Amino acid sequence: MLLGESRIALYARAALEHGDRWIEGLAARPLETYDEIRAMAARGDRRARSVLERVPPPPASPKPKIDSVVEDLGPASLALSQGRTLLVPKSWLREGQAASAAALGEYLRGKYPSGAPRPDIWEVVSYRAKIALRMLGGGPYDLALEAAIRSTKLWPILVLLLGDDVAEVYGSLGSPVYVDHIVAGRLVVENLRVDNNDFERIRSLVEIHPHGGVGYARPMAKVDVELSGRRIRLTVDVPPAATPCFDARNLAAMSRLPLPRLVALGTLSVEEAAFILEMLSVGTPVLVAGPTASGKTTLCNALLALSDPSWRIVSAEEVREIEDLREYGLLHHAYSLPGARTDAVIALLHRNPDLVFLGEILDREHARAFAFAADSGFRVLATTHAADRKGLVRKWRSWDLLDALDGALIVLMKERRVLELGTISEGSWERLDPTPRSDYLSILKSLHGASTNREAIDRLRREVVWVNGLG
Repeated sequence: MLLGESRIALYARAALEHGDRWIEGLAARPLETYDEIRAMAARGDRRARSVLERVPPPPASPKPKIDSVVEDLGPASLALSQGRTLLVPKSWLREGQAASAAALGEYLRGKYPSGAPRPDIWEVVSYRAKIALRMLGGGPYDLALEAAIRSTKLWPILVLLLGDDVAEVYGSLGSPVYVDHIVAGRLVVENLRVDNNDFERIRSLVEIHPHGGVGYARPMAKVDVELSGRRIRLTVDVPPAATPCFDARNLAAMSRLPLPRLVALGTLSVEEAAFILEMLSVGTPVLVAGPTASGKTTLCNALLALSDPSWRIVSAEEVREIEDLREYGLLHHAYSLPGARTDAVIALLHRNPDLVFLGEILDREHARAFAFAADSGFRVLATTHAADRKGLVRKWRSWDLLDALDGALIVLMKERRVLELGTISEGSWERLDPTPRSDYLSILKSLHGASTNREAIDRLRREVVWVNGLG
């Protein structure tokens, strides 16, 4: 529930249930229409009196003091107010429009475009926004869009996911919602708490998905949802696995985290970035290790995006997470391979890739695939969970595959930062100091300021001649 909207929600439901012939007016023009009903009731109109008895007056909009805007989300802003992070719908900033947006949202529920047997969420939102826009007499569009999003099961989480720099939104029942923002870092949205209604709406969205379904027998479910041209990975966990919680990851945010921007954000130094790229280019196996949500896949995606355009890249992930690199003109063949991967990787290696990305190494079979790819002489990149260097060594030793990491470059991450670079030598961790060649360092410095993978790649191709890799 978005705190401060309880009276607004009561008005919206009552207006739609008891508004009679005034329903559209109470939704699109609540203040003016309510005044008209008052005037008719004063003249003795019984139907108008009945509406006044059952529909509360449109409440005033909340008016938070906004100190600065973290990101404009379209129909709302992620804003700072007196040291707190708030989600502020645009309707709150104009008198009467908070009631209008909520009532229009109620009015739009259950309306779907014709001829679309399974429209995605954004098709439904776009269709409903057009209806709201007509009811509003042509504007403002941000109010129509807010109303359309309010009518879905993902309000207000969906609004947060409209942010270009919002990487992830998550929360658990009874707790505030958290946002991982590319620029601002981890934020607690203090006026947004997950109540039972919010959670059940999100859960039902997963349950109706063709690959969804969540309950006692399957307490953890993960589905992909298309949203305005971007892919959202929505995860819901329920008892007995966990306290009811959700996680919505904006996979499109990866495109806004190229290697030079990761450097600018402090994820790693320019020397570390150049050194990792150089090692990958010359054929050293690279393993990015760290806890969940430490930025492992994002770093790998940024590295892959700056690959030599002549390379043939094969990615074999449990669930697709990295971008479709073909959008950048790279020769990318992407596969989703749940379960054991060794046999599948052996088959894929017959396609003569120049670079293999194995996604997350989850078990011994995945580690065997990493070892096989490295022994076959291909460039190989992968991620794995590890709390620290000791945990990494212990896990791979338990798989009896620690020797597969001999000479590999291991990038250890935590809280979206590279802690250190290292390798395994004679069964022990050996720290490495990043000493990139001058040409790799110059290339990374020349990309400074690039804010998307597209921008970084375009600039790279203008400035760099690729001959057998970089240099």
